[in-house]
Amino acid sequence: MGMSTSDRINSILQNSPGGLYKDLWENKISQDAGNLFQPSNEGWNSAMEKVRSEDYVFINMVSFIELMISQQQYCDITISDDRFSSMPYAFAAYKGFPYKTVFNRK
Repeated sequence: MGMSTSDRINSILQNSPGGLYKDLWENKISQDAGNLFQPSNEGWNSAMEKVRSEDYVFINMVSFIELMISQQQYCDITISDDRFSSMPYAFAAYKGFPYKTVFNRK
């Protein structure tokens, strides 16, 4: 699971006092520096390639993920139906990602 180093959600997860957000940050994202991508075309393309080739999800704004999918023709990447929190963030994962149903639960 990863995100951009300069993204607002990064700060929210990192500074969360506890619960799901803190757990995501401490146990899924911050454990590996490779989960934090520089906010550049190279960084974002690297994140999308990781989504395509691994059991991996990328958290970012829905509109940004949609733009990346359409511009780079990542037709094998899907976006979670549910939004991450009340913010316009979602998870990008490869089509057929086995945990999509978990992310889409309400």
